[in-house]
Amino acid sequence: MSLPLSFSLLMLLAYAVYMLLGFYIISLNTRKAINQLFFAVCMALGIWAFGYSAAMYAPDNGIALAFYRFSSVGWCMLFGLQLHFSAVLVGKETFLKKNPWVYALFYLPGLIAVFPFAIMGSLSPSIYNLVPTAIGWINMFPLAGWNLFFVSYFVIYTAASALLLLGTSPAAVSPEAKNTNSWLGLIFAAILVFALFAEVLFPGPASLMAAHMAPVGMLLPVLFVYFSYRHSAFMVTAPSKTPEPGRILNEASLVKYYQYSSMAFISGSALGFASLYHFAQRPIVPSLLFCFLLFAMGGIIQIISRIPPENELRENIFIPLLALSVPVLTYPFLDIASVTVWVIPAIMILMSIIYHKRSKLLVLGVAIILTQLWVWYQVPYLHPQVSGASHLARIGIFGVLLWLADFVNKTYIQRLEENEAQIKFQIVVSKVSSSFVNVNESNIDEKIQEMLHLCGEFFQSESAYFLSFFRNDQVKLHSWSTDDSRITLDSLPQMNARNFSWWAENMIKANEVRIINSAELPAEAAAEKDLMQRYNVRSLSSVVVTHKDKTLGNLFFTVREGSSFWREDHKELLLILVNLLKDAMIKVEAEKEIAYLAFYDGLTGLPNRTLFRNRLEQAIHLARRLEKLIGVVFIDLDAFKAVNDSVGHDGGDKILQQVAERLTECLRKQDTVTRFGGDEYLIMLNQMDRIEDIQKVAENLMDAFSQPFAIDQQEFFITASAGIAVYPEDGENVDTLIKNADIAMYTSKEKGKDQFTFCSPHMKDDILSNMKLTNSLYRALERNEL
Repeated sequence: MSLPLSFSLLMLLAYAVYMLLGFYIISLNTRKAINQLFFAVCMALGIWAFGYSAAMYAPDNGIALAFYRFSSVGWCMLFGLQLHFSAVLVGKETFLKKNPWVYALFYLPGLIAVFPFAIMGSLSPSIYNLVPTAIGWINMFPLAGWNLFFVSYFVIYTAASALLLLGTSPAAVSPEAKNTNSWLGLIFAAILVFALFAEVLFPGPASLMAAHMAPVGMLLPVLFVYFSYRHSAFMVTAPSKTPEPGRILNEASLVKYYQYSSMAFISGSALGFASLYHFAQRPIVPSLLFCFLLFAMGGIIQIISRIPPENELRENIFIPLLALSVPVLTYPFLDIASVTVWVIPAIMILMSIIYHKRSKLLVLGVAIILTQLWVWYQVPYLHPQVSGASHLARIGIFGVLLWLADFVNKTYIQRLEENEAQIKFQIVVSKVSSSFVNVNESNIDEKIQEMLHLCGEFFQSESAYFLSFFRNDQVKLHSWSTDDSRITLDSLPQMNARNFSWWAENMIKANEVRIINSAELPAEAAAEKDLMQRYNVRSLSSVVVTHKDKTLGNLFFTVREGSSFWREDHKELLLILVNLLKDAMIKVEAEKEIAYLAFYDGLTGLPNRTLFRNRLEQAIHLARRLEKLIGVVFIDLDAFKAVNDSVGHDGGDKILQQVAERLTECLRKQDTVTRFGGDEYLIMLNQMDRIEDIQKVAENLMDAFSQPFAIDQQEFFITASAGIAVYPEDGENVDTLIKNADIAMYTSKEKGKDQFTFCSPHMKDDILSNMKLTNSLYRALERNEL
């Protein structure tokens, strides 16, 4: 193999690498600027490498000149793209958006250079000086005129790229990205120094031949960027969903399959060009036409991969394209690689088995059979020839087969992992839902903790948190972690939309926030970035728990080390967990509300008579053992009807609420006050030592009415009458104590109101005598004894 052929094939290999890397990166995210720029850089390098490959092995000066002019489109635009790419890498996107005039500085010199070097053929004699050498045709250009302009452009823009990367601000990117940028800047600086020595300071045939290997040398920074940034945001694989029923691949895998198919055609264009032009010595035009057809097919597949999955147009274009590629790939090699190209249809068959409709395979099968019949007709008999083209075609075919086998293997493993993950998640959901079946107010914290533990292990996160806002607008933090490095509620700043506006905005838009790398957060998320870095959180996924437009809390899963990979189906699984958690919280709140309605007064919030009786009964049992006293105070507001008539029932309700507040302030925590009904209040003074202590509390209760009650800017002076029954002197059960306190209260009213009275045996005897007298009078009236 001659040196020109070897160097030309090396250039062609570089072209294939640039094309594959460029299309791969743009397939990950077509909208992100960094992906678009990396793709553009690879396309420029690919044009440069392909042009040099064809030019160096050209049969004459004219063809070599045409391809050098073609390659100049790539190297003229490259260095402006390189500087733009470097600016984005160091975090200057915001600056570029605010100053669009900078784009003219990036690309204007390159566009100017394209005209003399590529378009204006009349200037070629003064620019190009093509000389045949040991490695093929090279350009021994004079360092003057337009060549001097280009060298100046190259030196300034490469130096600017290196300085920009070496001077990366630590505030703009993460420490890892800054270190990587510095290494890339050093690579650009080394390339610049080498180019200056080879083309400017010590020009000569040997140094210029070395300089012509620049398209291969530029593989170093491109591969460095790819391998160094492969885990950053612009090289993260798109999230995937579980395949729909009846389909072999999910949408993400299907798009990846189309990308691989596209790359196979694009790399095949380089392989086919080498086979026809370099080995078979075919004319340049048909070789280029074949290369262009395969490249165009790869480009079409790239385009159709963007068609929405629900549209069958994608499949309806792809399968006919595969069918068309069978004769396109077969015909040029009938006489030079016939013993090899027959296997190409086998590749197409393998590429079609992913479809769930047999009609797709039928279309391809018809194309293959017709092509083979046509080949049989055209070449009924041929002596086998194993030439360089045959060997190259075999290597290419085996490469594509291995590529497809690798894809099928990865897809099979991915499906197994997805099925396993689905089973594990079903187990998690089953455990969480079973745990929440018997959830109540006393065990909900324990249940949430168990859920965080199960889900944190399933999502392989290092910490899980649930920040609850449900209970009386109080914030409560539940946490789980693989170690002891948990975030506590006291260590968090106040969580509100004003402090974390970026977070709040994204939560409102999508009810979730997903951060792959905290170091790559935008400038408007500075507060969120600072908080995550303070607690060494690199990756985070969060979803809000809501019910009827009310936020119940936020569920977080965090990773501190490495990059976390959140698949699209993780979002669906999180929503299931959120619904389970929401239902559990709603259930607990409903039980609390039912319990509240059963045991508390709806107007004042005080315990009702049912709860009061329960507490008094328990207090009696305790007082019996401890030999303590219990005071039961029955309070009735004096002449409260006049207040209702004056301010209405709404105003009266407000006064009743104020009375409840004042009475509560006079009591201890172990005492109980209840609204017994209407304007009546019943109080239990628990575990008292002496009668005097009960009397002192009663005086405080009566003093609570000494100040006026303000309603709607009006003041009302209200008095109350109270009666007190003491356990055990006035009764040893609930009903007796309440009855005797009521008797004492009415005695207070008879004495003139606005006072309290202790129950006494004389009062009870009087009441009993009055009841007997009343009953006797009713009976006498019935028997006409009056």
